Amino acid sequence: MNYEVTKKDKQLIYSWKLQGINISDWNEAVKRYNELTIKDKQRIRSWKLQGINTKETDWPEVIKRYNNNTECDRCGKAFEYNNHMKRYNKVLEHDHNKVYNNIRGITCISCNSNLRHIDSGTMPDFYQNYLIKFNKK
Repeated sequence: MNYEVTKKDKQLIYSWKLQGINISDWNEAVKRYNELTIKDKQRIRSWKLQGINTKETDWPEVIKRYNNNTECDRCGKAFEYNNHMKRYNKVLEHDHNKVYNNIRGITCISCNSNLRHIDSGTMPDFYQNYLIKFNKK
């Protein structure tokens, strides 16, 4: 089945080209991006505003992994749903010292708060194992 590229798709491709992104099959990349829900696109936009960056073409995989992940990459505990906040207690953890390609994993809010020591340079020894584990993925 052939995917028909719309005017909006051409604008998306143009913005990717301006960013220097080379994709062998533009139609497939646009199709994957357009398959994301509005909520997923809003979440990606929010992450970008927070300084979380990766290649534009990797966002569909990142959001898929985020949506399907059921436990913290660091402590292994299952994510819990918070009725008051109407969301799960998971966050896309990223390195604040890197500008590009800075996603480290998906953690619970508690682990994310504790991992801030990594970025400040005061990292306890038990977080070293998390970084070693994540960098092997």
